Amino acid sequence: MSAKSCADAIVGLMESYGIDTIFGIPGVHTVAFYRGLAASGLRHVTPRHEQGASLMAYGYALASGRPAACSVITGPGLLNATTGIGQAYSDSVPMLVVAAANKSNELAMGQGFLHEMPDQHDAARTVTAFNHQLRAPENLPEIFAQAFARFDSSRPRPVGIEVPRDLFDTPCDIDISAWPRTPKPAPDSAAIAEAAKLLSEASAPVILLGGGAKWCGPQALELAGKTGAMIVTTTAAKGAVPETHALSAGATLELQATQKALADADLVLAAGTELAETSFWAPTPEIRLGRRLIRVDIDPAQLVRSFRPDVSILGDAKMSLEALSRAFTGAPSADGAGRAARLREENLAGHEVPVTANRRRMLDLLAQYLPENCFVSLDSTQVAYTGASYFRIDHPNGWHFPNGFGTLGTGVPTAIGAKLGVPDRPVMAIAGDGGLLFTAEELIVAAELRLPIPVVVWNNGGYGEIRDHMIGAGVQPLGTDLLVPDFSALAKGYRCAYACPESGDAFGRALGEAFTAAGPTLIELRSDAAFLNG
Repeated sequence: MSAKSCADAIVGLMESYGIDTIFGIPGVHTVAFYRGLAASGLRHVTPRHEQGASLMAYGYALASGRPAACSVITGPGLLNATTGIGQAYSDSVPMLVVAAANKSNELAMGQGFLHEMPDQHDAARTVTAFNHQLRAPENLPEIFAQAFARFDSSRPRPVGIEVPRDLFDTPCDIDISAWPRTPKPAPDSAAIAEAAKLLSEASAPVILLGGGAKWCGPQALELAGKTGAMIVTTTAAKGAVPETHALSAGATLELQATQKALADADLVLAAGTELAETSFWAPTPEIRLGRRLIRVDIDPAQLVRSFRPDVSILGDAKMSLEALSRAFTGAPSADGAGRAARLREENLAGHEVPVTANRRRMLDLLAQYLPENCFVSLDSTQVAYTGASYFRIDHPNGWHFPNGFGTLGTGVPTAIGAKLGVPDRPVMAIAGDGGLLFTAEELIVAAELRLPIPVVVWNNGGYGEIRDHMIGAGVQPLGTDLLVPDFSALAKGYRCAYACPESGDAFGRALGEAFTAAGPTLIELRSDAAFLNG
């Protein structure tokens, strides 16, 4: 199977590797690329801003586990998209970025060509695992093979292909079939044996799962059952083990009781986690991880960062946990369920502070009305901050909060991408009134595609979380109290349904109707509403 042009080859290779959706806004520098797209079987979705393109691709991959693609024009198109690409880089999410560049003979000339940048290639390199500036179309099969090897066999992160616009129409008679896929790396047997020995000697072990282990709940539970460990997750792995399970202490790393439990453990097994500041919301030098530490990661660099392990296991998290379970021959040496129950009680008591009462009430209602297996896309908002450790979710890959990169505006476009990636799964977004306005224009994309997505807006009159931090630091709030839109008018303008419930029952009805509607519904919750503060 061969292609006629470079554009045809790129599109054909995407299809050969299983990409079925591309998000992008066409421009004069990508017209030739769109000739290839129009003749393909790929679904094209047009966001209203390039940040929306990358965040939709991010949401698609988060929900489906399959990489999506985004297409951007030269210069400002790429720079607009880098926020979403950076979020995907931070969260280890696969994404293929096809970026146009100036013509081959225009690059680095500084002659004022349209969309020209001093070095577009290096700008993209800061948020991609691999960014290739195409010089010869015949190299495309190998470039795609390298990209998917990274998706399949290492820490999955965005990959970029920068195409000088004169190359799109270049004749390209090449084979566009996919190369053999590379397997995930298996752990070293000696490291597994050493780690199993440490586990057999532990009397109070803790299993800590990160985003790289979010699909490893069954394997973690099997190992915890054998060893007597309790399980804690980062926010990125929230729900990997049902947070209603007896062995689960939930995604509670930010809470002092959980941090103390980790310090008191005689062994912590950390799988697929950076162990970063944004995992604990505390400076990592202040965090202690037990007397011994086993680290499991597919990325060798993570095994030598932040915390020194006693045993390092380089490999896929699921394969490593399975191997540890097989290698462990001892008996449970601790009451993992009892320790988890006590820790849940301590953490629940720690949540009982007046400042979060309205958010906890909202989250309690959400737990009551949320449909089974729902994918919740959260923006950077007070509800998300409280819900990360307070809200309990019983299914994996259901709670997505931009914890590391911390991007504002993720809620709506991520939900759109997720709904397109898993159309049979309920999807909703939660955003603050400030964060929503970063990407509110994408609401009309959800309306255009008739996606039944509830978008809950937590209206606290501006940047409420930053305002609270300023007050707490003794700083006079500045730039945080904003003129808030008329959300009913905004919803109407973007062809969305609208609700502003004044009771818990009304909130439940609004959610239920939104999940079965013929398009998105904007549900405004005022943080000072009586039913949330009673």
